[in-house]
Amino acid sequence: KMATAKKQVRRLGRVTHKATKKCELVDIGKIDTRLRFSNSGYIFPVGYKSYISYISSEDPTTHCRHLCEIISNSTKQDAKPIFRITADDRKDEPLEGYSATAPWKQILNRINVGRKKKKMEEKQTAIAGPEYFGLNSLEVVQTVEALPNAEKCTRYWAGKEVLIAQRGLAKNGKDYGRKIREKSDTPKSKRPKTNRNKRTKSRQSLNGSSSG
Repeated sequence: KMATAKKQVRRLGRVTHKATKKCELVDIGKIDTRLRFSNSGYIFPVGYKSYISYISSEDPTTHCRHLCEIISNSTKQDAKPIFRITADDRKDEPLEGYSATAPWKQILNRINVGRKKKKMEEKQTAIAGPEYFGLNSLEVVQTVEALPNAEKCTRYWAGKEVLIAQRGLAKNGKDYGRKIREKSDTPKSKRPKTNRNKRTKSRQSLNGSSSG
């Protein structure tokens, strides 16, 4: 149970702390209501396209545009979205994976090969795939949420409710919720001490009279 709880916190963490990467939106795509085309943090529209500027693997001292796409090549109900990246300077060598991060890892490996050729240090960094696909961009988020059938991506909207709750905690402090509950709780009534004292005195008077 403890491991599951920790895993859930990490999973929701990427929803809570979203960074954004400047992107050029080309095509927002269409909603695919199959289960794997959304999760608690993102919706992955099929046909989505955006450009991100990043380091060139051909010349790691410069940047070039990278076309990020979300595609599907299967009609199966359990199919996964495919995330594809094509660099402007290597258009005949697209890289793909079943997560937004997977092709970016390949991009980094390719860049480090280019850096090695130029006797440069390897680039040691981690890339958050959804961010580098532009999926955290406010424009993209709002446009995706407004697409037809977006409301059917139930896991995403459930995750958004959690995000709103977490933001409430962050804004109002760690005791947010507890204080509200305390205000609504009615204090437990205490038994008056006077009754106990009266009973004690009455017993004492009876004992005194009987001894006389």
